[in-house]
Amino acid sequence: MVYPPVLGVVKRDHQISIVAATLSCKPTEEGCIVAGIIDFAHSPGRAVRQIALWRMGDQVVLPPYWEQVPNQPMIEAVPVDLIHHDGAFHFLIRLEHIIVCEEPPEFQEEAVHLVPVYMYFQPRGGDNGDETVLARYLVESRKKLLMVVRYSSGRQHLPTSAFRVFQMKKFNNGEEDEPLNNGGFQYYWSELDKLEGRMLFVGRGCSRSY
Repeated sequence: MVYPPVLGVVKRDHQISIVAATLSCKPTEEGCIVAGIIDFAHSPGRAVRQIALWRMGDQVVLPPYWEQVPNQPMIEAVPVDLIHHDGAFHFLIRLEHIIVCEEPPEFQEEAVHLVPVYMYFQPRGGDNGDETVLARYLVESRKKLLMVVRYSSGRQHLPTSAFRVFQMKKFNNGEEDEPLNNGGFQYYWSELDKLEGRMLFVGRGCSRSY
């Protein structure tokens, strides 16, 4: 699969690597759209990780054209995982905020027009200073959106030392664990102490809960 040039640049195809991908519906259903995280090399040795969307059967991946929203640096952030949840694609970035594409993408001749919705989360604490975050995953469970964080411990020399599971919650909903000060944020990640009989299987773009 190839990636066309950036708008306004001499037209030539570029190779891409698909890091993760997920579907809007069953691939056999009409109108199925693929959302992905790709590594795209503008030049040799200079790969950029970014969001992309394409249709089943497309031979090229068109570059995204985001609806401009003033003072939104999140659009330049590095995506780490994605999921189709509650009828929309959700993209998790490294700072643990989420970009949502609530409106259907508009496929144009040279780009895919996207209208982003930004979900800002209050920074969470509690990470052990001896541990490093290896990966973050989004998973839907019991109609709720969860984030699973995978850690590595340098002290114990383990490739994976722990998992922590958080549920997306919105401020001002009367939740018992709601932080006292929202700091101007809309959402926060609430840690789950137990899974209550659930099993979570995590992988970029393909996490599942049973």
